[in-house]
Amino acid sequence: MEPFEITNANREPGRNIARTMGLLATSTEAHPNEVRVLVYGQSISKQLWWLKVKHWLQATYPHARLVMENWAIGGFHATRLLACAEHDVRLFYPDLVLFHDYGPQDDYEAIIRAIRRTTTAEIAIQTDHVAVGQNEGWHDAHAFEWLPALCDRYGLELVDVRRNWQRHLAQTGLAAQDLLSDHVHLNDAGNALMAAIVSAHLVQSAAYGPDPQGLTSLLRLGVDFVPGSEITVAFDGNRVDLIDAARLDAAVLIDGQPPSAHGGSYVAERPWLDRSWPPKVGVPVRIDLGERPESDRWSLRVREVLDDGAEVRFELHSERHGFDGAGTSAADFVSQSGRIVIPRTAWFVREETGFFAMLPAVGVDERIPFAVRLLGRDRVAWAASPAAPVTLAQVAERGAHRLTLRARNGGGLPVRALRVHRSPL
Repeated sequence: MEPFEITNANREPGRNIARTMGLLATSTEAHPNEVRVLVYGQSISKQLWWLKVKHWLQATYPHARLVMENWAIGGFHATRLLACAEHDVRLFYPDLVLFHDYGPQDDYEAIIRAIRRTTTAEIAIQTDHVAVGQNEGWHDAHAFEWLPALCDRYGLELVDVRRNWQRHLAQTGLAAQDLLSDHVHLNDAGNALMAAIVSAHLVQSAAYGPDPQGLTSLLRLGVDFVPGSEITVAFDGNRVDLIDAARLDAAVLIDGQPPSAHGGSYVAERPWLDRSWPPKVGVPVRIDLGERPESDRWSLRVREVLDDGAEVRFELHSERHGFDGAGTSAADFVSQSGRIVIPRTAWFVREETGFFAMLPAVGVDERIPFAVRLLGRDRVAWAASPAAPVTLAQVAERGAHRLTLRARNGGGLPVRALRVHRSPL
């Protein structure tokens, strides 16, 4: 990728993504860091520019263990994306979110608050590129006033796409349409420009240290296990990872109970098989959890489709327990066991007009699968130090907790270090 000199409106690139860039930059062949990057938003985020950025990061930081995925959903403006954002981001738990979306500013900010409340992800906000037939005054104000203020309020990185896009058009004499495949989506040249602008903002800022926002902290222990012994450490946060240990076999407790006993340690996957666009009409965009959640695989079996997807009637089945109730997308649903909750507002149903009116609906007897996952583990067992961080416990929101590792069988050699994550909100 050709280097791109950015205009950044007097903002130092990298300041608010210092932890992520530091993990990338300090990775070595002997000690690689796992770095998780999530691309999130709607159709602009789904385009091929993100793969160019991924390949650039891999080439620039070859020793980092980069896990970069795209969970954007085309057509999901901020109001729609808000319905599934918290579940998605808690499940992936990124170090960095590359985020762009359109839609109401209140819902846009609510997405940011959800990410900041439930994870320690740094967030890089991409401003809007230049499209055709837009309200240019609104997009300029959004990019040059509202989004910078949002970034200042929450400590976010501003990726100034719009200013640099405008400068590129002025310098090259190109028209906005020359970089687009329609009135808004990018062609090959537009994808190349987007990738160059985003990559130019992903730099290490040495002036601010490895974690200026204090999102994580390291607990060095160096404690030997013998059979029957245990370690208990207090932490203030929402997640704790094992990052360095020798041979280990231990039960994990948080606040005196295994993580599986804490309802806030579970999350339901987005209920369609892949995370690409589009989902079918008649699919819920998120699943909430009720009483006594547990790890399980579920499926919604479609029994009837009314008005081409305006309403869906279904049965719920658990892999572990079987039939768990029937319901309709037109009403709030709670399963017979109380474990699964689907609000009426969580369904992606047919709209009378607009782009979504063209999408196919689910069919009768079609199954919509999803899983409920435990974000932690009740037992950790390793023959050697794990190659990547191992999440021992993760809860929905930060707080004061006690983590206990209780030796099993032969116990183990030293547990050297834990990393605590403390979400900023």
